[in-house]
Amino acid sequence: MKAATLRSFLSVHTWVGLIAGMALFIAFYAGSITVFTHELGDWQRPADTQPAQDPIGRSQALLDALLNEHPESAHGVFLVLPGDHGPQPSAYWYIEETARYRRFVLDAADALQEIPERIGFVEFLYDLHFGNFGQYAVKWLYFVLGLAGAFLFYSGNLLWIEARRKRRQVDQPRRTRVMAALTLGVCLGCVAGVSAAFIAGALLPEVWVPRIYFVAFFSSLAWTAWRPPARAGHELLWLCALLTAVIPLASWIGSGEHLFAAFAHGHWHRFFVDTIALALAAVYWRMARATLRRGLKGDPNSVWALH
Repeated sequence: MKAATLRSFLSVHTWVGLIAGMALFIAFYAGSITVFTHELGDWQRPADTQPAQDPIGRSQALLDALLNEHPESAHGVFLVLPGDHGPQPSAYWYIEETARYRRFVLDAADALQEIPERIGFVEFLYDLHFGNFGQYAVKWLYFVLGLAGAFLFYSGNLLWIEARRKRRQVDQPRRTRVMAALTLGVCLGCVAGVSAAFIAGALLPEVWVPRIYFVAFFSSLAWTAWRPPARAGHELLWLCALLTAVIPLASWIGSGEHLFAAFAHGHWHRFFVDTIALALAAVYWRMARATLRRGLKGDPNSVWALH
């Protein structure tokens, strides 16, 4: 890698780290607390709260009351039974137009009562972690910064490898080759696995989704263990580009609606998922070409050189 290119790469890595790191800190810090959801719920709950005497009957009464008062909730409601989540049943009604949940319980007189949004601090911590506040502006910001964080890790490992290569010999240290293989296998294996999971989610029963992901992920790891990093890098990037480009096709087959029909009908969720998939496929395709060009024309004394 040329000195000017390395400096540019380092500068991009630094600025992405400074910007994305702020949002990632919030997400990671809040997320580390939410792993104790049940325990925090017990901590927040008043000590004298008694569990429901007839949990199934009370849950049915709650559901009946909600459907009677809000019949339109029938297509987006689910119940949380008494247990680790609380001593009383709760009903959650998902409003697709606002992408929010409304929570309902029965009060002491068995009347339907709506719990104000984020009344519990645990729910707020979830919102903080997942970016559910601020509607779509924050969601898009979290999406972009999440991709930036992934790039931060990937580029940081590449800089670590570049800083430790032997510049006067073709053969590179074993630790450098191992780190290159792990970086490619884990990062690109995750990308390929997620794209494969999207395809499986559109075409196959849901039980296959995690299986397809792990097959793609561990196959990528095995590929980087078998192939030299210089070859495995551009080969896995071609795979990522191909799988990601197939997502809109799988969506079309699975839903019966292609990208342009989704735009015409105002089905924005499908439209944006398919559009972003095509954009990312183009990014991976360009990365694959750049990696191959680096291997053919770059410094031969590197783990990324095609000898």
